[in-house]
Amino acid sequence: MRNVLVFACLSIAGFCLYQLRSPGVAAGDHPEIRPVFENYSIRLDTSTAADEVLRRYRSQSSFSNVDRDVVIERMAAAEHRLRQSVSGVVVEYGDELHTPEIIGTSAISKGVLAKSTGSNGRERTLRTFIYANKGLFGVTEKQIVDLTLEVGQSARASGISIVDLQQSIGGVPVFQGTMRAAFDRGNKLVRVINYLAPGPFDVRDDFGAPERAVAAAARNVGIKLPKTRSADHVWTAKMLFFSTAVLPM
Repeated sequence: MRNVLVFACLSIAGFCLYQLRSPGVAAGDHPEIRPVFENYSIRLDTSTAADEVLRRYRSQSSFSNVDRDVVIERMAAAEHRLRQSVSGVVVEYGDELHTPEIIGTSAISKGVLAKSTGSNGRERTLRTFIYANKGLFGVTEKQIVDLTLEVGQSARASGISIVDLQQSIGGVPVFQGTMRAAFDRGNKLVRVINYLAPGPFDVRDDFGAPERAVAAAARNVGIKLPKTRSADHVWTAKMLFFSTAVLPM
């Protein structure tokens, strides 16, 4: 069952959303259909139902409120140290994970996050930066080692080079679990966009029947699947995870 994709539930939901927002629908080919479903993230959902689901997930996890508070304290301390070491550093926190999402320096500042020895050293420079600020990102040394290189683009016409690292759990990519870094012409690390899931991971191998995931996604967009209908081609999908917030919503 480990090779079955929980992401299948998103595929059907995404397909339905695409249909609702397609040019044909907008042109009035199907006036009975309205684009009522927007992009959804339970981490941004403030409803009582979503809060109950998140509370249930947290109660099933070994990650306690004390552990969460420790992560928050380490982030604050690490941010303070970074501001002390880098002139004009700017840290913007994301709405979903409540972790540092954009890290860079102000336009008037001459400070840089880190310097690379060359094009071949950009990945190593990024990993070193993450390691030096692991408390800020809420990750462990092992998690940093397990990050895999997804993109290592050479300098473009603009002079900006990009390095992307992918986060995984047991070899399975975390949904949106990436770290993107931008280097200037001088191979200086000037900006980091962070979507790594923070905190220790407590993920089960049993994700339930894929048919139930597909049915749940269909219900979310107002489609009721016949009981005799199965999820075709779900067996060839690749499993992905959503990174769940460990910090207060």
